[in-house]
Amino acid sequence: MQHRYAFECLDRSLRDIMKTLNPDNFNKPFGGITVLLGGDFRQILPVINMGGRADIVAACITRSRIWKEAIIFILKQNMRLNQGQNAEEKENLRKFAEWVLQIGDGKLSPPTDELSVVDEDSIMIPADFVIQKLKTLLKI
Repeated sequence: MQHRYAFECLDRSLRDIMKTLNPDNFNKPFGGITVLLGGDFRQILPVINMGGRADIVAACITRSRIWKEAIIFILKQNMRLNQGQNAEEKENLRKFAEWVLQIGDGKLSPPTDELSVVDEDSIMIPADFVIQKLKTLLKI
């Protein structure tokens, strides 16, 4: 994900360029050109060298003045769920996708066992989601 300043710079540039065609374009986002952004803003954050949580959040497009003018479309069907070879694989993919959404929505509670380092960012990965070779190495 790009820093919000990159989008704001593109917005200003397109407004300046497109106003030569029509002066009203200067008052439209991106000079009246439709711009499509894709991704999951909960999972793909901008990289800020040596930045803390506040710096990263401040760099997100959702903190930009442009975001107020955005129209958000939400995809309803996860296309990766259709890639399973059989019903069992599709069900496993569905469970994994649901778990990832729970993480993104902040609905998973941190682990509570004594062996885990518990802080606000800790999560417990179900053993079903761990790759088999890693299970052997980690003795899960």
